[in-house]
Amino acid sequence: MMRRLHTIILLMLAWLASSGVVSADWQEDFSALLQRHVKSEGVDYRGWTASRADIDRLWDVAGAIAMEAPAGTKNQRLAWYLNAYNALVLHKMLATPSFASVSSAAAWREQFFKAKDLIVAGEKVSLDDLEQVVIGPTFKDPRVHFALHRASVSCPPSRNRAFTASSLNADLNALTRSFLSDHPNGVRVSVDGKSAEVSALFQWFRNDFDRGDVRAYINRYRAEPLPPETEITFLAYNWERNDSPITAAERSR
Repeated sequence: MMRRLHTIILLMLAWLASSGVVSADWQEDFSALLQRHVKSEGVDYRGWTASRADIDRLWDVAGAIAMEAPAGTKNQRLAWYLNAYNALVLHKMLATPSFASVSSAAAWREQFFKAKDLIVAGEKVSLDDLEQVVIGPTFKDPRVHFALHRASVSCPPSRNRAFTASSLNADLNALTRSFLSDHPNGVRVSVDGKSAEVSALFQWFRNDFDRGDVRAYINRYRAEPLPPETEITFLAYNWERNDSPITAAERSR
């Protein structure tokens, strides 16, 4: 069933790519959608699903990503890829709403991130391809780990607008500082200060952060640096969908 659904998604993306049903600037359209549906504490998936017009706009965004190739400066290309990744994660989430109830299933997550059921710039890829084969090796900027949207409770907070080249460096710095200084899913220091639990992102991509020196990387951005004697361990990752509180309350009724 899951494979058939992914095949349908891939065929529809291919149709969109060949049909010319795209905006002159999909990133502006995507930004407008984010401003409408991303809240301070999560994504209003239910509200997004209820809007046929906004679902169609996200499909158009996916169609544009399928046929457009990133160009321009390094920051323009990185912003393009970050926006493409985040848009396609949301696209897959809205196309497969059952993710909210099976998020603990490792096999499902494996399919979600590793299935080559997406088209980006004319190439068939997976979400993991975008992150680990394209974005990571090409741009070599560990701050991207705090900018990529994984549609889960433990991921860094969702941004409510698309990235742009002009403010990309400042935005990546701000996202990294905020996640490592202010967010409980970034760093949790014990009351006595002797230990700290940090995001599983530092475990998964350890070598991206100062060649494995997690403490040094965190202290570069964190408002209150971790002392050398603080023991660092990794937080368990919560894969439950990052619904906004309003949506979560509605779902529990």
